[in-house]
Amino acid sequence: MITSWNLASISVQFLFAINVFLICVLVGPKAHDDGPIDLEDFFWRQRPYFYGALVACAVLSLFANLDYLKTANAALFLKENLTVLPMFIPTLTALVSRKRWVQWAAGLCYLALVLGYTIAFCRTLS
Repeated sequence: MITSWNLASISVQFLFAINVFLICVLVGPKAHDDGPIDLEDFFWRQRPYFYGALVACAVLSLFANLDYLKTANAALFLKENLTVLPMFIPTLTALVSRKRWVQWAAGLCYLALVLGYTIAFCRTLS
């Protein structure tokens, strides 16, 4: 448990929350009265911004994990970062490649990494 917070820690947590909000905004198309939404077109236009925001989220996670060094269980810093670092692989791959199969593979790989992260740390955080 973190017992003391400094301005840097609070700022990183605040930026992380803003980044998660940005990701939510980027994945939701705005509904228009002039007919159906072309989700295919929407995805390809938003793809660089969405994956860029996911990369930013991973970078902010690495900085946020510095707070674990202030706890009694500083080993969590290394454990958390070792699970966050692989998340750069699918996000950066999807960011640079426009191939449909790469987008699917990267998305599924990212989902598997997030689920693995949740399973690994669900017990630790409770």
